[in-house]
Amino acid sequence: MDWLTVLGVSVMVVVGAFCGFFYVKILKKPMIGHLVGGIIVGIIGSVLIGYFLGLLEGVFLWLITNPLHVNFFSTFAGGFLLVWIFSRVSHQE
Repeated sequence: MDWLTVLGVSVMVVVGAFCGFFYVKILKKPMIGHLVGGIIVGIIGSVLIGYFLGLLEGVFLWLITNPLHVNFFSTFAGGFLLVWIFSRVSHQE
């Protein structure tokens, strides 16, 4: 692994943690595990969706124009999507 790959995954982890933090603390939405659960789910969603949509470089080439080859749109979308899904599944009224 070269250092750009490690840095790219690190960016995905930070973006996922931000997505979980933003959803739980700023939007004040309920989440299983509250803040820690939101951050963990955000990281998982961000890395998974960011990686799998990053494989489609031909389709999303215009989104990946940085030296890290990180698709920031899919990374944010994956983090927020998985946090939102887990919030809906875990919320009991």
